[in-house]
Amino acid sequence: MNTNNAKMIRTGDVLYVKVSDEAVKPEGAKKHAPWTAEGEATGHYHRVNGPQVEVVTTDTQMWVVAPEGAELTHEDHDTVILDPGTWIVIRQKEFNPFAETELERVRIVRD
Repeated sequence: MNTNNAKMIRTGDVLYVKVSDEAVKPEGAKKHAPWTAEGEATGHYHRVNGPQVEVVTTDTQMWVVAPEGAELTHEDHDTVILDPGTWIVIRQKEFNPFAETELERVRIVRD
């Protein structure tokens, strides 16, 4: 995928990085529900809406594939527009130096 014109959009604790102007479903990716993050504390979702939009995942990564662009909605944030293309989804992480195990030291932010 072309990353020459990378564009980043953050909404809450989720970062979207555009990696291609074309809507390309990564090889081996499986269809996911139409959201990119669920608020563990609030139950709110970062929802993805639009014609032909797919949220897809592999074992290690999530993408939004949006041939005609997409709207990102969340109860606590303004609506954000994604341009047409393929976007990688990155969840914000936090570091706890006092955690007992390595696995607990770095974790996804919970809202």
